[in-house]
Amino acid sequence: MKKFIKKSYLVTSVLLVAIVSCKKENKIPENTVTVQNFTATINENPTTGQSIGTVQATGNGTLSYSITTQTPTGALTINSATGELTVTNATLFNFEINPVITATIAVNNSGTVKNLTATINVTDVNEIGEYKFGGVIFWVNSTAKEGLVCAITDQSGGIQWYNGASVNTNALGKAIGTGQTNTTAIVAAQGTGSYAAKLCDDLSLNGFSDWFLPSIDELKEMRINKLLIDATSVANAGTAIEATRYWSSTEYSETIHAAEAASFTSSSATFLEFKSTSHKVRAIRDWTDY
Repeated sequence: MKKFIKKSYLVTSVLLVAIVSCKKENKIPENTVTVQNFTATINENPTTGQSIGTVQATGNGTLSYSITTQTPTGALTINSATGELTVTNATLFNFEINPVITATIAVNNSGTVKNLTATINVTDVNEIGEYKFGGVIFWVNSTAKEGLVCAITDQSGGIQWYNGASVNTNALGKAIGTGQTNTTAIVAAQGTGSYAAKLCDDLSLNGFSDWFLPSIDELKEMRINKLLIDATSVANAGTAIEATRYWSSTEYSETIHAAEAASFTSSSATFLEFKSTSHKVRAIRDWTDY
């Protein structure tokens, strides 16, 4: 009888151990999530929908992503399946207003949630209308690393294009990028005196002494961006471009003693004027950001 009891006890013990072991083996493991904070850099003025990068997270199940908070609101969108961050409102990526954009991102693994912080540093880009490089930017090249600025005030309320000498200066450049060459040619041909190109060539302003009289196309570019130039000039203790004509450095003809001027009032952007005519002057200079 004792042997039977012992055997029964032994069998029962083995069965209990087996049952407990099975339960341990069949237990469903908890869902885990491991996250990393996200940091990226993007130039200001991106395009809507532009990818910023993908947040990094791992887990033993299917992860889903959502933005719980962001500053400023509405700047970002995240792909719930992949974790890719994209630009939602491009206007908010403005270095002067929002140099850093942040967000809290929740990573969900079937109920297990971990949060991470996303930090997007917005890089400053040289823009038309900014006060930099001694004046107001009114033209930038395709890389935004080179361009032109104009002074925030006029250098003359009325001055002749030449010093009275009837000489051919060969300052015939019209295109953007030819104003400095024109100015150098005019001063070399005319020499001393009081005239538009010499006024700009002698100018020392805001730590720069490489100012020149704009070519006609450079002056037309100023006309296109007049409102931005005016707003920035006035905000920095300067003056608006007046509703009148300004001299360019583009000579038209020595035979008829004429050069080109741009109007900031008329529907006709440019005019041929006798060099003896008095017009306003606003100097410009080149800049590089390399």
